[in-house]
Amino acid sequence: CNQTCGKMLSCGQHVCILACCDDPLHLCPEPCGRQLPCGLHFCEDRCHKGKCRKCSQWVYTSLVCACGSTSVKPPRKCGDKSLPLCSNICRVPPPCGHQPIIPHSCHPRSIPCPPCIVICDKTLRCGKHRCSLP
Repeated sequence: CNQTCGKMLSCGQHVCILACCDDPLHLCPEPCGRQLPCGLHFCEDRCHKGKCRKCSQWVYTSLVCACGSTSVKPPRKCGDKSLPLCSNICRVPPPCGHQPIIPHSCHPRSIPCPPCIVICDKTLRCGKHRCSLP
């Protein structure tokens, strides 16, 4: 028989192109090749349904805390972006320009510093009153 099988393969994306196939599993032989969540590597598994596995590659760069004093030395698993815990005080000046009254620990830039609690005390537009808010 020379008729192409045409059944959907296990991945759900490709069809069997074998002639007169009697394979009950129909495993896809194609490589997956999708980009992994790390954004650097590609899935090396056979073509499959669902999400790809976590990246299993090793990278040889350090991860450094926001202030630069604490780091995770290589090698480390690719995709591990967890910054090292740092016990130093955050040195990022608040956008208002005041000195922080309550010191807080070094933290990733993606996490904002606590809000300023210093009373503003600037003269308002009316010229008669002063700001009493932080």
